[in-house]
Amino acid sequence: MNTIPEITEAIRKLSTTAEINAIITTVKAQQTLIRRLEAAKAATILEVGQRVTASGRNATITGTITKINRTKAIVDTATGVYNVPLSMLQAA
Repeated sequence: MNTIPEITEAIRKLSTTAEINAIITTVKAQQTLIRRLEAAKAATILEVGQRVTASGRNATITGTITKINRTKAIVDTATGVYNVPLSMLQAA
């Protein structure tokens, strides 16, 4: 398996826009797959009524799950209701 420095070096050797676009498409597809797997894993652990925490850009919120959707959960906190990605939630 290649390491990050080897992959970075290989990317730097690309010479056409088409090659770079192909790499970008592949990376985006892999990122989507990983996010779906993380969300599915989180969905099996979480349930409505459970207390959870989520770290956001500015702060960490703690609340209760009121609804679980396909990739996000509705979390009711003291400061409001948030639509949080399942992969960001952890049991409190």
